[in-house]
Amino acid sequence: MRQQASRGQELEFEAFARARLPELLRLGVLLSGDSQQSQDLTQTALTKAFLHWRAVSPPTTRTPICPRSWSTLGVPGAADPVSAGNDR
Repeated sequence: MRQQASRGQELEFEAFARARLPELLRLGVLLSGDSQQSQDLTQTALTKAFLHWRAVSPPTTRTPICPRSWSTLGVPGAADPVSAGNDR
């Protein structure tokens, strides 16, 4: 059975969502090409994140939403695209 989020966790998530909403909506437009679908994607993503907030809450305010940050998330085979092309 899933534990209910504490009030502190709810406030933390709300602050996270408010701070990241513009970035998430832009990302949704990039992914879907449509502002309405972007809103739907963002709402779905935030709902899922809230349900698992205890496990996914960020230890810092940095939100990795671009490939450059994938390597810091431990995504297998993800190299930093900035340094990957600098073999010289």
